[in-house]
Amino acid sequence: MNKFANIKKREIQTHADIQSQKHPGGRPKKSDKEKKNQKIYLSLTKEEKERLESLAKEEDIPLGTLVRKILKKHSYI
Repeated sequence: MNKFANIKKREIQTHADIQSQKHPGGRPKKSDKEKKNQKIYLSLTKEEKERLESLAKEEDIPLGTLVRKILKKHSYI
């Protein structure tokens, strides 16, 4: 049995029209000002890292986001 036997011709045409339209897909690219692609490396003691990880977990955000948030709060960035 043909799996498309119960589909009306109009439904098939509508699907074909949708498929033939050009969609860029995905989200728009960020500008160079918006991109966060610069890295820094930081050495901490075990206790310092654990404290930051604990704060990040409390706020339910990644560790890097927490550090960025703290730097912005103190107007360092």
